[in-house]
Order: sequence, then C-alpha cells, then structure tokens
Amino acid sequence: MLCGKQFVLYGSLMAFYIPLIIMFATYALSVRILRRNHQLMKLIALGSVRRKGPKPASDVLVAATNVDAPGKRQVELQ
Repeated sequence: MLCGKQFVLYGSLMAFYIPLIIMFATYALSVRILRRNHQLMKLIALGSVRRKGPKPASDVLVAATNVDAPGKRQVELQ
C-alpha cells in the first residue's frame, strides 16, 4: 500500500503525464490533418484537382411541374 508521500508523488506524476500524452497525441493528429488539408488546398488553388461527384446545379436543367394545377406549363430552371 502507498503511504502519504508515495501517493502524492505517484498521483502528481500520473496527473501530469497522462494528460500530457493525450495532449501530444491530439496535437500530432491535428497537425497531420492540417498539413494534409493545406496540401489539398494548394492543389485546388493550382487547379490540378477536379471535383468528384455530380455536376453543379447550374449545369443541369431541372424540369419542375405543378401537380395541383393541371394544364400549367413545365418550367425549366438553369
């Protein structure tokens, strides 16, 4: 069993080093993500990265119909 002085010594060290390890791990992961994002933003600024996924809405014609009012024309949005 730990006596008073040993408890204070080990308790203080554990209360310091456990959060220190967690902070270093969090910092390292944050810096890694920030570097990756910075590199990606540089590539985007240079125009060498093309966007994946569907085309923007401005490139697609959308036909809208009004179901409640028969006989109305379709409206095309650009």
